[in-house]
Amino acid sequence: MSDLSITLLGTGSPMPDPNRAGPSTLVTAGSSHYLVDAGRGVLMRLAGAGVGAVQLAGVLLTHLHSDHLTDLSDVITTRWVMSFEPTPLTIVGPPGTRQVVDHLLAALAELGHDDTDAQRAGLGLRDGTRLRTASDRATRLRSRGAL
Repeated sequence: MSDLSITLLGTGSPMPDPNRAGPSTLVTAGSSHYLVDAGRGVLMRLAGAGVGAVQLAGVLLTHLHSDHLTDLSDVITTRWVMSFEPTPLTIVGPPGTRQVVDHLLAALAELGHDDTDAQRAGLGLRDGTRLRTASDRATRLRSRGAL
């Protein structure tokens, strides 16, 4: 059985606090790292834990409040900047997550982050970030007769 560790990267609220980062948790299972929520300051707290954006196997958004996804753009952009080969990022979240990520990628494209390198790195507009939502999973389970 592989080791499992949970590191609270931030437990802050939407109110800025110099002593607390926004909501985010690092779950490490063996050599795989998963980020739960992407609150303010998450990349600095990840770096402090010895993990970079490129090392993330996936991101789970617990809900779509702004304080839980404020730095999702930073996670996506930093992963793109630090990758030299395609590194798709799985993002899992509640219904509405697909729309949030689509709009985020559209905003990044407006800033010039939709070039060939971005698409090669798995962050092309709309189809680069592999995305599953709770409703997508329920639909797949229903289609297989599991629900």
